[in-house]
Amino acid sequence: MKRINKITRLKRVINLFDENAITENFQYFYNVIPSYTISKSKSPLNLSTKDKDIPKTFEYEGETVNIMNYLDKYKTSGLLVIYDGAIVYENYWQGYTKNTLTVSWSMMKSVISFLVGIAVKEGSIKSIHDKVSDYEPLLKKGGYEDVTIKQVLQMTSGVKFDEDYQRFFSDINKMGRVIALGRSINRFAASLKPEREPGTYNRYCSMDTQVLGMVLQKATNMPLHKFLESRLWQPMGMENDSKWLMDNKGMELAFGVFFASLRDYGKIGLVFANLGTYNNIEFVPKSWVMDSTIPDTAFLMPGKNAQSPYREGYGYQWWIPEFADDDFVAKGIHGQSLYVNPKRKTVIVRTCVDPNWSVDCPSIPMTDIMCQTIARHLDCE
Repeated sequence: MKRINKITRLKRVINLFDENAITENFQYFYNVIPSYTISKSKSPLNLSTKDKDIPKTFEYEGETVNIMNYLDKYKTSGLLVIYDGAIVYENYWQGYTKNTLTVSWSMMKSVISFLVGIAVKEGSIKSIHDKVSDYEPLLKKGGYEDVTIKQVLQMTSGVKFDEDYQRFFSDINKMGRVIALGRSINRFAASLKPEREPGTYNRYCSMDTQVLGMVLQKATNMPLHKFLESRLWQPMGMENDSKWLMDNKGMELAFGVFFASLRDYGKIGLVFANLGTYNNIEFVPKSWVMDSTIPDTAFLMPGKNAQSPYREGYGYQWWIPEFADDDFVAKGIHGQSLYVNPKRKTVIVRTCVDPNWSVDCPSIPMTDIMCQTIARHLDCE
């Protein structure tokens, strides 16, 4: 990789979502920040294809929305629909193809949770009720000192962290500048302060996922990219190499800066659609899938409540749609979505390059409803 100086890197990070740069950045930002390569499988799994129509419209707040118009309006770059293990729809826009690596953003949080489940199954993580500081001594001071693995899985750490992408001095944007300037992402996470009692309030915090990455690295005694490659990428038959950004200290950005093809994201969904086992390989027990995707606390359930600012529910780094249909979703900013519905045997991956995205953008609940509509249509054919 061509070495880029810190000032140039900082400028690229600050302008990451600019309209004239977003499409290229969402494909090639691993050329700006150092990255690891996760090798494609030596035995790639080629999914079969079947001819099935997807619906032309869905209903949103009393209006009929044309799916293709919706995908165009919000700058969709790829849509992949898998039903009953076969690809039934696949299309790309904005210059993307089936082999294009596209950024996950926070869809990767759900993959980190998946890796935690594998580590628990293997015994390298003894219990999710252990404190994160039991595994990573760096966390013994600061906001994470008395927080459990389960609490960071459920984003109830109570750590003070402002995830407002529109504010230049928010914590999430400070974090971006930490990475751009070559500083340690782990030390940044460890420096955060407590705000609430852990386990009492659901507040989205990207550093909770980074802490999970820190725990995984210490518990497994392996770099995260090597753990992912050996436990998931190789055995699941991923078709393409992937890229995982790291800081200048060599630590993977666990909270969400990963690049893969839509088909390989879809295969991650297939494992969860099949309750943890695929092609006779048990990646995680069924109980882990259920615990990850069914909230076990009232304020993590979908719907309005005083202990969460979100209408969606939350599991172990998986979102639960407000009007759930046995489904759950890995989500990333600017429209990235990995939708899984085990009951309806459906996995849908959608990626976008929408420069006008914001946290209150209607495309967020609209994507859930579109995916639910597609899943129900396919399951009723």
